[in-house]
Amino acid sequence: MESRWCRAWPSQGTSPDSTVRRGWAAMESACVRKREKDTTADRLAGKTPIEEYRADAAVDTISDLMQEFYTLNFRTKEEDKEASKKKFVEETIPSFADRLLRMVKFANDGSTDGYFAGNAITWADLAWATNFDTLVKVDPDVATKYPELTRIKDAADALPGIAKYLETRPKSDI
Repeated sequence: MESRWCRAWPSQGTSPDSTVRRGWAAMESACVRKREKDTTADRLAGKTPIEEYRADAAVDTISDLMQEFYTLNFRTKEEDKEASKKKFVEETIPSFADRLLRMVKFANDGSTDGYFAGNAITWADLAWATNFDTLVKVDPDVATKYPELTRIKDAADALPGIAKYLETRPKSDI
């Protein structure tokens, strides 16, 4: 009498366990091949786990900087707002810009010619480009004080899809 397993697993002389293992191995290799085909453009998180970590760390730093900026808007007294803005421009921006520049140098072997996670644009560079204009409105000298960070913003804005959007979007005072 033929067992139930022989009908369910028709390959002769193999156990269900080995058949399942071969199936998982085939699926795993298909996933690896898919990951290998991913291009840099498709992988805005980074090409490697290290680059993904670097991008995440840069975004967290940018987020912390912008959180400091948003607290300026919640001051109730006008003199508090002015003092806070002055401190933000003179202390907070330089401190965070220095951290971001160190991240760029670390990811690019001491050079500031790359990006936050390495030699390709990641979502961290896009996050920086998004928030950079806000910082320029607070302190117009940011672009000249930090040309390396300005270059990253310009590179992100030069991407074809983003450049097209920036040309066609409605103008706003915000």
